[in-house]
Amino acid sequence: MQDICRDARKRLNETARHQAEQFDSVILHNHVAEGVPEDSDLRRLVDLAERSYALAADTDDDEIDTAAFSAGADLNDAATERVNDVVTELVAELDDDAIAAARDERDRFLEDDEDDGREEPTRSEPADFGGGESTGVQDL
Repeated sequence: MQDICRDARKRLNETARHQAEQFDSVILHNHVAEGVPEDSDLRRLVDLAERSYALAADTDDDEIDTAAFSAGADLNDAATERVNDVVTELVAELDDDAIAAARDERDRFLEDDEDDGREEPTRSEPADFGGGESTGVQDL
């Protein structure tokens, strides 16, 4: 995964959170929240937009300011279109098989949670066979 500037990373995380919040389903919410920042085209667009805005803010030259800000705005528009495409792709990825697999995993987890395979603890004391000799621990 390519390195992006701090502002781009922050914006991607905010975008992912915002896009994920439109889904009540946990599986959709999480899939979108994790998938949006991973799209390489979106990462590049957001990074270039943020760097363009930074250039516009850091220059004293009006022509460079105008050109950089305009480029940032165009890249921002392209990023907005790309995020919509990414969310659509991510939602489409979750087919019935993925949802069924999530249900199966949930059911297995809940079954395992009810019967964790551990024996109940028992109270025990050393066994005494007379004469004060002990052979170890004996269940009562």
